[in-house]
Amino acid sequence: MMRKINNDLGFTLIEVIIVIVILGILAVVAVPKVGNYIANAKEEATKGEMLTLKEALDGEDGYKVTVGADLFNYDLTYLVTKPATVPVYNAFTGLGWNGPYIIDDGTESYKYDSWGNAYVVTATTITSNGPDGIAGNADDIIMQY
Repeated sequence: MMRKINNDLGFTLIEVIIVIVILGILAVVAVPKVGNYIANAKEEATKGEMLTLKEALDGEDGYKVTVGADLFNYDLTYLVTKPATVPVYNAFTGLGWNGPYIIDDGTESYKYDSWGNAYVVTATTITSNGPDGIAGNADDIIMQY
């Protein structure tokens, strides 16, 4: 009895090309969606950080409230480190530096948004200049406090 040797164990060139085309179509559809998810995640993370800064600055026991408006400084470093010009917290008056108001891991990342741009703090707002890092554009994120 003779046995037929089967050499049909691989893929044809047409099958490989079809798979590559399908993978290319999937990549074209998926890549922009992943980019949108990343951009949205960075924006939401920045908004969350800004909310934390707002609470640290102007919350019930925040820096601006306990230090007093006349001694308030817009340098975010003072949320972690006591300024030399501000007295220590006095429980009777309810005034003075009662921090740290925010936790720092040593990297000072609380000063920067998700795109690496420094937050801009004024008497009433915290601003992230957004992905482009340029102030005054439509992509800026502004939080009132």
